[in-house]
Amino acid sequence: MAFHSSPEFTYTLLPDGVLHISRADTALRNMASKHVLQASCEPEVIYAGTCRFERRGDVVFLVMDNDSGTYTPKNNQDELARLKNLLEWNFRGLKVDVKTYVPPGMDGNDEEENA
Repeated sequence: MAFHSSPEFTYTLLPDGVLHISRADTALRNMASKHVLQASCEPEVIYAGTCRFERRGDVVFLVMDNDSGTYTPKNNQDELARLKNLLEWNFRGLKVDVKTYVPPGMDGNDEEENA
């Protein structure tokens, strides 16, 4: 399935319900811990990751993941599905797709490649 993707954004959902979404405007800011900056150095966030818009045919999806090295959000209690439901509830008509981030080398494919 062919799709077109927008630039990637960083998001952080804070305990007070504020959702920060931003994109670094300089290489230096892109190298910084963006989630920490968005959270104003708070030690706790509800969720953090990256997101982008993808066009799949005639439908545009907001694609979100849990890719944050700073807060390393888990998906143990289906948090990504809850985030998807929250966004689709609050933004009627928005199509959200969620993906669990798997760091390179942690997906189990290394054994197959080395066989």
